[in-house]
Amino acid sequence: MAELTITIKDENGAIGVALGGDTNVETTAGFVAHALMRLVPEVVVGAARAAAKRGNCPCPKCSAKREAAGQAQSNEPKPTLH
Repeated sequence: MAELTITIKDENGAIGVALGGDTNVETTAGFVAHALMRLVPEVVVGAARAAAKRGNCPCPKCSAKREAAGQAQSNEPKPTLH
């Protein structure tokens, strides 16, 4: 039996994705985890685009850009995601 953990973190203005645990690919769980990790770049880009369309990134950098542009958080497309 194998147990793996995929961790997603917001750190230093970026998204970090890491695989932890027994990374043996010979187990079913290991095979699935490694397959999921190969999809991460595509999924993260798609999620970032979706968040940018909402214009609601809560980070200090995007909040400052919205404030400088006189924009409040809304559901209208106002890309401020960095």
